[in-house]
Amino acid sequence: MRKLILIVGCILAVISFDLVMGAVSRLLRTQARAIIGDWGMTASWTVIPAAFVFTPPKRNATRNWPLRLSLATLTSWHATLVFRMQFNLPATRELARERGDLMYDGVGMNAALLVTGWIPPLIVTAVLIAVYSIFTRHSGVTDDGVVHAETADEATEP
Repeated sequence: MRKLILIVGCILAVISFDLVMGAVSRLLRTQARAIIGDWGMTASWTVIPAAFVFTPPKRNATRNWPLRLSLATLTSWHATLVFRMQFNLPATRELARERGDLMYDGVGMNAALLVTGWIPPLIVTAVLIAVYSIFTRHSGVTDDGVVHAETADEATEP
């Protein structure tokens, strides 16, 4: 029952995020929407994976890297699509209309993000996991945050 509540909560959070971002987008000027859309897509490819990698596990637990990798990738992909659809696309359409480019529809980038938008966050998350694993291995900190003296001493030896 607890997992079902978690799944339903996640679905409602995704829908709410999309609705809130759409409402915020309608309140902003075109230039601001374009900037927020660009920065939001970039941040969703970097900040969300970092949050999933560097968030500590629950007490007395180890990190479930495959789960974190998949959740970071899917969450980041969804956030990228939301920033594209709610901020970037309406702004670029409006800017194209102001330039007199009535043929611009934005479908090319939409399709590219829908089909391959999961690849950048997957790569970023995998690199962050590798860097984190190398750092913790050399610093003597285990996955659960415990420092082992013999490992820490070995890591500091010349």
